[in-house]
Amino acid sequence: MARTDIRGVRYAFHSVGQGLFASGALGNCPSRWMGTEKGDVHLLWVYDCGTTSPQALLKEALDRFAKEYVAKKQLLNLVVLSHFDRDHISGVVDLLGRFEVDVLLLPFVPLAQRIILAFHEGIAVDDALFSFFINPVGYLNEVGVRRVHRVVFVPPGDGEGPGPEAGNDDLDRPAPDRWPEHEDAYRLDFDSRPFPDDVLGAAGDESIGRIGHVSMLKPGSALRAASVWEFVPYNDGTLALQAGEKWLAKVRALRDQLLGEKQREKRAKLLADLKDHYDEEFGANSKERNQISLFLYAGPLSASAPDGCRANYGWTFKADPPFIASGELIRGWRAADHPGKRAAVLYTGDGYLDTSNRMDALQRSVGNARIDRTAVLQVMHHGAEDNWAPGVASAIGPWFSVFSSDPNHGAYRHPHAEVLRDFWLCGPVQVTDDSDAEIHVWWGW
Repeated sequence: MARTDIRGVRYAFHSVGQGLFASGALGNCPSRWMGTEKGDVHLLWVYDCGTTSPQALLKEALDRFAKEYVAKKQLLNLVVLSHFDRDHISGVVDLLGRFEVDVLLLPFVPLAQRIILAFHEGIAVDDALFSFFINPVGYLNEVGVRRVHRVVFVPPGDGEGPGPEAGNDDLDRPAPDRWPEHEDAYRLDFDSRPFPDDVLGAAGDESIGRIGHVSMLKPGSALRAASVWEFVPYNDGTLALQAGEKWLAKVRALRDQLLGEKQREKRAKLLADLKDHYDEEFGANSKERNQISLFLYAGPLSASAPDGCRANYGWTFKADPPFIASGELIRGWRAADHPGKRAAVLYTGDGYLDTSNRMDALQRSVGNARIDRTAVLQVMHHGAEDNWAPGVASAIGPWFSVFSSDPNHGAYRHPHAEVLRDFWLCGPVQVTDDSDAEIHVWWGW
């Protein structure tokens, strides 16, 4: 197979410590892929961008990511935020300041729950970040991101997904003879509906400054690029907030003031009042409300295309002088190869697959055929035991299972041993503050 005939996808999990920053690139020989020279990148995406480890780790990862792609492809086709925890969003503003974005995909969380999430995260009422939870679209516009063409919210689902790809019942049809070369061909296509009124505020303007059109994804829809690739999001509806009427009534009473208030001091006063009600209603049980996390399947629109899968997972020698040459850090790599048709990735964020019912709902939403094509799984919540049930690894059966965490960070020590043992035969890969991972799948003509 000649190198000039290679097409492929590169999944990258960046070293940010206790957090998650994952990306994907589809095209002609993505950079560093199989040792080839840089090629055209047709489709580029990011899933989450945050850490609770030192932010310098995330900035370094973003610097490397931008250096690699910004000269070749200044438009990110898709950015997905699984949920609003700091360790998944702390670098989003920096990322959106470096790239234009076609689609920003967010889980739809009602205003009443967004405020609960912010309180649970310990965000002070006078912190500018609180604005993101109140009005994520308005916040991104105010902080000066480059340009987000479309913001799409994913509503909670009941386990019903988009069905066979592109309306075709034949999941094993051959790959296209030729991928489109023009970038416009990869503009994401999807079915949408009007956005809910608590997303943008009382004005309900569909186009605000640097943030373009805002909509809700039609339930059970996929986002597709040309006839080549698809993204299937899943927002577990069983994790939606079950707040009492007293809390909901209080948020409804303050809704227009919260969404419309521009002065931070006045809004902080409103939020301080809400915080008292939050403490009264939720108290020590507030952690149980912080469960929503947007899953994302990404894979090719053909089951027969991939020729093979290779994972390069490595480490960086950061402090040992013999491994530093000319001021550059030296990377060590290990590799593993798998032939066959698996080519997709399944991102889970901090999602829950802790019961058979939740696993069944994910399989119904994504579809068993897609699950069977999953080569790479980002393991839920950094490998936390509470988000997992025995047998999840065998139900999905990935070739590579990525744990993105710092095992020495905080009291939780992710990943937990029980989860790691479950995935022991599914290519477990640890991504920490000084190690990252790349998984490549290639096609040949």
